[in-house]
Amino acid sequence: MIENGCKYKDCKYSILNYISDDFWMKPFKKWFPNMFSYNRTDFRHSACFTMYLNLSPVQHEIGTEEFKKYLMDNGICNLLRVDISVISFYVNIKYIQYVVIDENIEIFDSRTSFISEYAKYSDKLRKYIQEHCLQMKSFWSEGENGVALTQEAWVNGKSAGNPKIRTYEKEGMKIKVYMGEKGSIHGYPVNTKGA
Repeated sequence: MIENGCKYKDCKYSILNYISDDFWMKPFKKWFPNMFSYNRTDFRHSACFTMYLNLSPVQHEIGTEEFKKYLMDNGICNLLRVDISVISFYVNIKYIQYVVIDENIEIFDSRTSFISEYAKYSDKLRKYIQEHCLQMKSFWSEGENGVALTQEAWVNGKSAGNPKIRTYEKEGMKIKVYMGEKGSIHGYPVNTKGA
């Protein structure tokens, strides 16, 4: 269904009508049983499942008054955001940090953990994703500049039969890049088999 929808530029309809937005929540909660996690998937705006894991000890979702109170009382809150694409074999893992600076809330994000003890959560998640999703081995490794490599792959890559999708190889790494509806590009390393 998804492949046919994409072929006829009808992905959004297929995803909205045939894909359950909480598909990943059961395994996600199982992987982190004693932590507060929640689903923020919205297929109206993205073709990804989006989940959050609160790394700081707050039992409320971002955007709620309770979350804001915790943040104002403690000055900082750390989270892990995970996006799993519905139509491509990639997973995006990002650390999010909310910080109160001069009574204003600032939001920072990073591919690596702001606090060393939290790095274990992305490592654990990578392990589970790779075990349960055979072709989902598309993660930028520590030390790799995913943004720069994505841009390089878009400029120098070859069309993959679709003007909005390009592939590129560099030093034994294969990179796939696609352009979203709003013109932004998203790249990820892929395993050569089944990519």
